Amino acid sequence: MPSLAILIFPGVQALDVSGPMDVFAEANSFLPAAQPYDAVLNAWLARAAGKAGRHGSICNGAFLLGHAGLLDGKKVATHWNDAAALAARFPLAQVDADSIYVHDGKLVSSAGVTAGIDLALSLLADDGGAQQALQVARCLVVYTQRQGGQSKFSPHLTPVVDAASPVAQAQQVLLDMGLALSWHPTRVRSGRNTTKPMKRASEPGVVWQDHDIFFLDIAPRVQAWEGDGGATFTVGDSVEQAEYARCARDAEYLFHQVRGVWQRERLTGAALYAYAEKEARKLGWELNFDLGGHRVSDFPHATIYAGALADADFLPSSMRWILDIHLRHPTLPYGAFFEDMLLDDSDYAGPCG
Repeated sequence: MPSLAILIFPGVQALDVSGPMDVFAEANSFLPAAQPYDAVLNAWLARAAGKAGRHGSICNGAFLLGHAGLLDGKKVATHWNDAAALAARFPLAQVDADSIYVHDGKLVSSAGVTAGIDLALSLLADDGGAQQALQVARCLVVYTQRQGGQSKFSPHLTPVVDAASPVAQAQQVLLDMGLALSWHPTRVRSGRNTTKPMKRASEPGVVWQDHDIFFLDIAPRVQAWEGDGGATFTVGDSVEQAEYARCARDAEYLFHQVRGVWQRERLTGAALYAYAEKEARKLGWELNFDLGGHRVSDFPHATIYAGALADADFLPSSMRWILDIHLRHPTLPYGAFFEDMLLDDSDYAGPCG
């Protein structure tokens, strides 16, 4: 069996040593950790998290947070190979098997190993600014934010995204516009994946058809501010495509109808989505409440309000909320999505001249 020696000299950076060491250490064993969880440690973690401004985990450290009761109702990232086990062990957690890192209120978490660098850079950007994070990333020879998620590495998720893929093309358009940072991954979903909640990974093996429906969801960060927008499109010319197109039109139509009601009647978030659900049924669709709108702000918005607009028992303010409309067919596996800012008429710029 080959052996390895590393010569360390003064001034070396820790990552220069720990990175290569981890590669060879990982090659030695893929066995899961078997040691039991310590009740004393769990109790300490719960107390410390309550006092800290932020708390979190890297890789399968999320299991420790789960045993300490810190994952219930929270969105959390972990290594793709541990995501199913984490979700099974802590069913109240919202396990994201694809994201490199996740911010959910005070909880921050990342995928495995080097993803901790991505998480650390995001925290540095929050506290010290994007420019400082960029300077550090350049010194470490890493991206300030990788393109795509863990699906590029996991054999159980989607295959590697090539340059011709819809996601890659959408990301390139954002880059060409100078929008290198996003607060959630760029999503392009087609076919039956258009019915899935955004927090769940796309189902693998869904092949684009000549007659199909797909939606695009982008979330660029402009300086520190979060942007968000999404719409549904169709391709082809068939009976099925005509129904897809109707679904896409109805999603956008319902968005404007619901926003108009809010502008006139000033409903709470919960009342607004109750109205949206009723109107969706009139149109022959189901409204997906897993995508119920959200706050936007300087990243991350969860520090201000982590819940959905659909659950808000208060009047949402203009230009601070995203209204999401996600429709799906009651029996067939397709849906449509449209989102934009909740705006007053007075927020729109007047005509030129």
